[in-house]
Amino acid sequence: MTGVVVRSTANVEAGARTRFSAMRHGIWIPLLVTIAPFVLALIPVASLTAILVNTGYKLVNPIQMKKLWSHGRSEFAIYAVTLVAIVVSDLLKGVMVGFAVSVAKLIYTFTHPRITTTREGEVHHVHLDGAATFLRLPALAKALERVPRSDELHVHIEQLSYVDHAAIEVILNWERQAERAGGRLVLEWEELRDMSLGVRPRAAVATRQAASLVAV
Repeated sequence: MTGVVVRSTANVEAGARTRFSAMRHGIWIPLLVTIAPFVLALIPVASLTAILVNTGYKLVNPIQMKKLWSHGRSEFAIYAVTLVAIVVSDLLKGVMVGFAVSVAKLIYTFTHPRITTTREGEVHHVHLDGAATFLRLPALAKALERVPRSDELHVHIEQLSYVDHAAIEVILNWERQAERAGGRLVLEWEELRDMSLGVRPRAAVATRQAASLVAV
């Protein structure tokens, strides 16, 4: 038996026109295994392997690979690692390796947001990209600490994929200190209007002096 995608592709190449081909495939396998296993034993394993390799090769789409490369080097790297692992081991081990690499990338993304700061006179811009969680609070706090409380701070979180309550608290703590020193906080949430942060009321109150705010 082959994987779902390869099986469907093989059925189409054999002339299948409806999904009933997949159903008949599922029927033939148990029937042959229980009634005529000696017939299956007559099929050379090398022939089955050749069909699987040939069909899998046709599934490789260079155009999709180029698109994957354009979306991100890390995504393409995961694809390449999975491919190599499947070739040198087997399908199950290769998929597990790819899954493990994907999880590792996800953990790294959630623990290493990119924080960049720029300054235009007394206006400071802090750009957050990735995921801002409690694991990276020291880096976020350090970036905000460089901004004088008497200046204006714009926190751009349009590129964030996730932000938790702890990160929001660090930003709001800076805003509370800035209120006493004459500064102000500007939050721009244009790209995150569908994200539920769980701190909507406090965010709205703490940024009442903001020039632009799209609350979620």
